[in-house]
Amino acid sequence: MKFIVLLFIILLFVFLLIKWSRIYFTLEFKKSSNYNRLIISVYIYKCRVIRRKWTYSSIKFKSINTKNLKEDWANNLIFIKKIYPHLLTLQIHSFQWSTRIGTGEAHHTALCTGTLLSMKQIMISFLQRSFKFNVRPAVTVNPDFVQPNLAIELKGTASLKMKTALYVLIQIMRQYRKKKG
Repeated sequence: MKFIVLLFIILLFVFLLIKWSRIYFTLEFKKSSNYNRLIISVYIYKCRVIRRKWTYSSIKFKSINTKNLKEDWANNLIFIKKIYPHLLTLQIHSFQWSTRIGTGEAHHTALCTGTLLSMKQIMISFLQRSFKFNVRPAVTVNPDFVQPNLAIELKGTASLKMKTALYVLIQIMRQYRKKKG
């Protein structure tokens, strides 16, 4: 009898942890002329569980098979429609996006800076409409009037409830098995 009560308490504790806990994701992306990297980390209770670091030299792109493109697109669209409502519960806790742009000529740099800033604001407004932002996003575009330059830095932290993250992970695994098998 003691074993059953102990098992019930443990299962109840695990259920409550899954129901109310949050998983935090951090993303750090930097791109410049000589420095390209992407770091994704996953935290549960402030303990880092996963950290993956990629550089552009380690990312391989595979060729696209146009024969099954329409069927693959339809399957991916169904998959996205299935998990999209769950991803809407994503909360953004920090968001910084800075860009340094230069063309070498001042008037072209000014035009590119204004255009890029307006495009970034449009993307941010879409993200703010789709997800809950707990902080105001920091978006900057810095012109480099002297030399041609493009440097991008994106940092952010987001969280999902653990039950939502587990559901999305299971759906991704099912989709992956369907494609492989």
